[in-house]
Amino acid sequence: MRSLLSVGALTVWLVGCTQADTDPVAESDDTTETNQESAVDSAVDSPADSPVDSPVDSPVDSPVDSPWESPIDSPADTDIADTDDTDLPPTYAVRVDVEGLLGTGLMLENAGEELVITEDGEWIFETELYEGETYEVTIFQDPVQPMQTCEVIDGAGTVGTEDVAGILVECQTDPFSIGGLVTGLAPGNEVILQGAGQVTVVYGDGTDGFTLPNAIEDGEHYAVSVGTHPTSPRQTCQVSGGNGIVNGGPVTNVAVNCTTNSYTVNGVVNGLAVGNTVLLRINGGDDELVTYVDGGDPFAFNTPLLDETPFTVTVATQPTTPAQVCQITSGETGGLAGANLYNVVVTCTTNTYTVGGSVNGLAPGNSVLLRLNGGDDEVVQYADGTDAFAFHHALADGTPYTVSVASSPTTPNQSCQVTSGGTGTISGANVTQVAVTCTNATYTVGGTVNGLAPGNSVQLQINGANDEVVTYVDGTDDFAFDPLADQTAYTVSVAANPTTPGQVCTIANGATGTLAGANVNGVVVNCLTNTYTVGGAVNGLAPGNSVQLQINGANNQTVSCVDGTDPFVFSAPLDDGSAYSVTVLSQPTTPDQVCQVSNGSGTLSGANVNAVLVQCTTNLTVGGSVNGLAPGNSVVLRINGGDDETVTYGDGTDPFTFDTPLADLSAYAVTVFTNPATPNQTCNVTAGASGNLAGVNVTTVVVSCTTNTYFVSGTVNGLPFGDEVGLQLNGGDDTTVTYVDGTDGFAFAQGLLDGTAYTVTIGFDASGAHCLVTGGGSGTLAGANRTNVVVTCTPLCGDGFVDADEICDDGNFIGGDGCTSCSVDSGFFCVGGPSVCEAVCADGLVRGAEECDDHNSSPGDGCSALCLEESGFVCNGEPSVCVPN
Repeated sequence: MRSLLSVGALTVWLVGCTQADTDPVAESDDTTETNQESAVDSAVDSPADSPVDSPVDSPVDSPVDSPWESPIDSPADTDIADTDDTDLPPTYAVRVDVEGLLGTGLMLENAGEELVITEDGEWIFETELYEGETYEVTIFQDPVQPMQTCEVIDGAGTVGTEDVAGILVECQTDPFSIGGLVTGLAPGNEVILQGAGQVTVVYGDGTDGFTLPNAIEDGEHYAVSVGTHPTSPRQTCQVSGGNGIVNGGPVTNVAVNCTTNSYTVNGVVNGLAVGNTVLLRINGGDDELVTYVDGGDPFAFNTPLLDETPFTVTVATQPTTPAQVCQITSGETGGLAGANLYNVVVTCTTNTYTVGGSVNGLAPGNSVLLRLNGGDDEVVQYADGTDAFAFHHALADGTPYTVSVASSPTTPNQSCQVTSGGTGTISGANVTQVAVTCTNATYTVGGTVNGLAPGNSVQLQINGANDEVVTYVDGTDDFAFDPLADQTAYTVSVAANPTTPGQVCTIANGATGTLAGANVNGVVVNCLTNTYTVGGAVNGLAPGNSVQLQINGANNQTVSCVDGTDPFVFSAPLDDGSAYSVTVLSQPTTPDQVCQVSNGSGTLSGANVNAVLVQCTTNLTVGGSVNGLAPGNSVVLRINGGDDETVTYGDGTDPFTFDTPLADLSAYAVTVFTNPATPNQTCNVTAGASGNLAGVNVTTVVVSCTTNTYFVSGTVNGLPFGDEVGLQLNGGDDTTVTYVDGTDGFAFAQGLLDGTAYTVTIGFDASGAHCLVTGGGSGTLAGANRTNVVVTCTPLCGDGFVDADEICDDGNFIGGDGCTSCSVDSGFFCVGGPSVCEAVCADGLVRGAEECDDHNSSPGDGCSALCLEESGFVCNGEPSVCVPN
């Protein structure tokens, strides 16, 4: 409990104590200090030096009402330290116990003070009360999350001589109802829902509200589910929004949607033909196309029907390929009762049709046996020659059929054939267009032609009119004339013999006869090919000589000289049309001759060949030797401008003979066509280069080859004036190059053989320069002079000679003397060689013998025109500054 003490302009809050001599700070327990949040902002001095735990700066406009009065009647300047706080009455706390609190935001109120409660337990109002004061604790605000309602028990009374205790605040969580709406419930149906209890919802108008019997406390979980689904008709109800947490109010948004169960009508189609389809219909609207799979074909209508719906199944469209009739044989009508229906049976049967037609040309008294699909036979007898028929056994629609002749008529013999409509497929109607045509039997006359030459043909004839041309296939060639009627007499003859090659054919067997119910195939024709000889003449054959000829690589003929124009004929004739080729099998040898055949090949064509010509000439060879050919080299020689002979090194004296012989007495000329190249050599015919053959071979031609030589040369660059340098080739051939113009040519006197390796070196160096071979100094000669050797000489500095690339040369290597490294030092000029260098006066630089240089040549300024100090002056620096001394 707080009291107010005012002294003059100073207002002080005093904290009450339970006893006059007790320190209020020391005696306060932790709970009291927690609820008393007023801090002491400043201390007031007292005789006991005890601090006052209350703010000094807080003004109070009026004293605090209390059951006792203790005014301070002291003058304005009374010292606050004289006040004794033991005169204040004691105060007591109001304590509250809270139970059952779950939410947040609970606030209690007592005497205008609000106390925020956050959890169960004891709570103490901050403001303490004096003895005799009244208190009344009330609920200022109930908690939320969850929503709760709290009640104060024993919350009002009067403060006694101790803290108020025994006040109880009890909190209970608020309950809320759970409900919603059921939609889609079928008339007369009901659904049982469960969750916070159970409720039965009965159809009212299809949008039926419900509330579960038990409420759920705020913040608790609720769950609504379907306990029992509707059954008449069967429905399935689904709950949405049925799970959640109660959140400060009734739940009214649980939605239960009921839909009537639907089921399919199913069945099977039996007997459906392969590739066929049947269209089924239910209740006049939903169609289902059933296609053949294996003949027991299940089906299901696509659109399910609601439970308890009646149905009727019909055939909307019958199968057509083949034509069938389908009927509902079971389950045609019914009603759905809580399950899919599978008892509809559709049975399909295929339509049948007959196959028939007519037989034309059947001879009187004859009959023909027809057959359907290899099994069903039908005998058709002559009536009027256009005789109708139909097979007795009908076929299912869509069935393929084939009509054939099983047995042709025999009295007389006839050949019957199905000429049209004999095959097809039954297609929704009887087949009546099969046509069978019968004709009297005919037979052929034929046989074999033997010996016909490849590519040839012979023309045969029967009864002087019917021609048959037989062409070679394999030499035993079959033939047959066009058919003749039975019992016809016949005669076979050769109308034209083969011509390429010429042959003669004769009838050897079966030339005549009469047909007697069968084909004749025993006629034999034999053909023989004409033969001819091949011959000609041999000209130029030497007396006593002979040459052996051969034809086609097998038949030999030796021809001996009689008069030099000697005829010949090969003994074995050849077939007409044969190819022939006459060659020389062996040449004449005494003397040697060469015989050549002209007009020696061709093909026999109906006559002997006698135009083959063999010309014989006596031939001799030309040859000799090649001398000096380098190892590995070769030279190409030519005779008479045409026949070439390559001679390759063997031992340096290499014999040769031209391959082609020449006729005796003919002229010859031998030349070098291609000289050797590795190394390059030059070859010349030095003996027997030309002449005329005179009965013996020539062996005296001499070809001499020498290896080409080439020279090495080049240029010396930078040789100092008047100087010379010695060069050396391959360590032996020396030459001295003397300065002419600084680019001085040279050539070694000794030539080198082609292919020789060479190296140019410095024999002796120049006296005023250092020379090096800088290009082309080594290599191998390859068919030409080598002219690209380069020697470069670099002048020597310090030898007293001013070379082309030197500005001065004073004959020494001393730096700073006017000529350093053959360049003029700054402030000097040099002349001559060896160079004489003197300082440049009046350039501002003090060099050499100069004592000063004031950058001018005026006398009297301290530095003379000769750059010497003038009397009475002292000069320093560059340019020099001269002052009198």
